[in-house]
Amino acid sequence: MKPLLLCLLLFIVGSTRAQTSAKPFKGANTILVQLPDSGVAAWKAAAKVLLSKGYTIKNSDKELLTLSTESKSISRAGDVILSSNVSAHQVVFRGIFNTHTLNDVPMQIVMRGMVGSPFMIAWNELEVVAASLGGTITYAKQ
Repeated sequence: MKPLLLCLLLFIVGSTRAQTSAKPFKGANTILVQLPDSGVAAWKAAAKVLLSKGYTIKNSDKELLTLSTESKSISRAGDVILSSNVSAHQVVFRGIFNTHTLNDVPMQIVMRGMVGSPFMIAWNELEVVAASLGGTITYAKQ
């Protein structure tokens, strides 16, 4: 239940003054993928990518154009849950991970840490999924 609530909060929380960049930067927590398709077509494309990467869709809403996954075990990052939503021609990816240490609390996927750290492993997973859509990628801190 906690991971689901945290995923939903990740959708709600956001700033209109978000920092964005064409290149990944420390502190980025969101990956935006610009696609030629919009709406339901982009939502379906995001679902197909998540499924192709071995994720199981836990929640999906065709009207709100949102998706979230069941947790998937990713090496030393522990369990990863990804979420996406579509706005016009843009698919927005975010996620959380839980290493099941440090009080067993899920943490937001953020580009930080050293190569091989749980944060970077989780971030790399988020990047691989987003890049699989094939659109133009922008990174954001929201």
